[in-house]
Amino acid sequence: MALPELIRAQVEKKLGKLCEDRIPEHVKDKVNLIYKIRGDAVTLIERRFIPMRETWIEMPIARIKYDRADSGKWFLFMANRNDKWFNYFDYFNGSKKARTLDKVIEEIDKDPKGVFWG
Repeated sequence: MALPELIRAQVEKKLGKLCEDRIPEHVKDKVNLIYKIRGDAVTLIERRFIPMRETWIEMPIARIKYDRADSGKWFLFMANRNDKWFNYFDYFNGSKKARTLDKVIEEIDKDPKGVFWG
């Protein structure tokens, strides 16, 4: 099911800002962040330009899912090296959901466990 319009607009504004602010200007032609929305899930992706192949490669960083059935809470997922997704809050905190989109984005940006940015 697709994200409600208001929620989608919030995601685009807030993740757009993270994608813009996270990468320094002097490397944006070689590395950038994008996000893809599919249904009620949003995947944050790092893109890197490979000069020898003259192509971009993509690596998933985080996935967030909106749960409209549970008061609009958000799930946050991290990927392992095989692109298998695990519930971040369940794994580290024993709590399956973050309360707000802002909290999820803050957790990704600060990365206190070192699972998103290394």
